Amino acid sequence: MNNYMLHKRSGVSLIEMVTVVLIIGILSAVAVPKVYDSMDAYRLKLAAETIAGDLKYARQQAISRSQSITVSFDLINESYTISDIPDRNHPDQAYAVSLTDSPSSADIVSVSSTPAAVITFNQYGIPVSEAIVTLDVSGTQKTVIVHASSGRVSIP
Repeated sequence: MNNYMLHKRSGVSLIEMVTVVLIIGILSAVAVPKVYDSMDAYRLKLAAETIAGDLKYARQQAISRSQSITVSFDLINESYTISDIPDRNHPDQAYAVSLTDSPSSADIVSVSSTPAAVITFNQYGIPVSEAIVTLDVSGTQKTVIVHASSGRVSIP
């Protein structure tokens, strides 16, 4: 037997290693933007669901307490507060949510309601007027609608 067969080489050549690194680089270049897009879509959906859930909670509280409950939006600080309701985690503080915090970081673009940036539910859970909250994450927008006739909150 010749000496080559007795001492079989193991390992990879430089060309094989460069090829694998090149393929991983190409796959990463394609996958990374899609990951960022999906993270933005997730943050936008989460922010809209957070606002919708809190609006439903404010409506339910207005009905159960038989009193008006107001949700006030602060477009500059990307936050909102709910009147006369304590924070769920800190009962000694007012109920306030900041959308600058992760994971639901989003911009509140507008709140079309009368009066501006305020949604008030009466003791029957009916809002004073229809309201549309528009959110934005990286140029993609989503709306949360409070229907004037029923008080129903939806995300189209």
